[in-house]
Amino acid sequence: MVTRISVFVCTVVLVAVASAQERPDRAQRLLDRGKPYKAILRCDHLLVKNGEDAQVRAWRGQAYNAIGNYDQALTDARRSLALDPGNAPAEMQTGIAFIGMYAGDSALAHLTRCPEGREKELRMGMALALVGRCAEARSHFDRILQKAPDDISALRERAGCHAMEGDSARAREDLDRAIALDPHDPVSWNARGYHRYAAFGEHEKAIRDYDRAIKINPNYSYAFNNRGWSRFSSGEVKGAERDVRLAGKKNPANPYVDLNLGLILLAEGDTANGCMALHKAIGKGGTPQRAEELRSALASCPEGTDPQGPIPPPAGAPSEERKERRNAPGSRNAP
Repeated sequence: MVTRISVFVCTVVLVAVASAQERPDRAQRLLDRGKPYKAILRCDHLLVKNGEDAQVRAWRGQAYNAIGNYDQALTDARRSLALDPGNAPAEMQTGIAFIGMYAGDSALAHLTRCPEGREKELRMGMALALVGRCAEARSHFDRILQKAPDDISALRERAGCHAMEGDSARAREDLDRAIALDPHDPVSWNARGYHRYAAFGEHEKAIRDYDRAIKINPNYSYAFNNRGWSRFSSGEVKGAERDVRLAGKKNPANPYVDLNLGLILLAEGDTANGCMALHKAIGKGGTPQRAEELRSALASCPEGTDPQGPIPPPAGAPSEERKERRNAPGSRNAP
């Protein structure tokens, strides 16, 4: 009898220990199931209950990256690296956060330390595209697509590079294929609207694609911002302003929203608020992919320059011969 009780008690203890060890994995499972907000709550609970943990910080950084909160993602990823220097998950999330902040060179510094694989290939390509090294970026996307021809993310990113290089035919081919593979993915509709149509001046067609993206995801800030810019480019100023302001409410951290709003307000003759929006863009980290456009717009403002200092030129900026036509650049946000 004593032996049976001992065995029962040991079994209960072992099950409890195993359960406790498995619980943190719920955060990763939530991320794998596409539930970043629940993953954040889970990580918050674990950090309060158990204290600092490099893995939990990396998970929460991944979740924040998934919802576009790149500042918080970077904070968590850096904390993870401080707790466990060089750990691969945190290096990856740091790189992704920098991509989200348009800091391609900083992203590359961390991504090169990550283990080889599909995720590294994709993120390296995205970072290289950000700094204007599209030929190198395409080689990463090509390698992914050689192994997995239906990889939608790689198709979208490669299309962005084709468009940046002026190859509209190949951009269209990749984007049409991405939509055919998953017509319910709002990112692909937004990407096609931007890279296939808006980038080549076909704003009416771009607006139709943005409409599809917004219908699928009514909270898609980038699609609202892009649609606003296409409306502005088509002469629909009031509708453009509504879209861009709504994009700002849905994603206040995006400096390209402030740039677009500033340009729209300046066109409407509202110099004070237009210039204020441009300075907000600088305060949020600037617009590296449209630095010259921002600088030119600020020249029409009473101050002439940003009171916080000069606007740095974009790293790897394209030449005048192939200057990119962008409104919310960086196709990792499509665009």
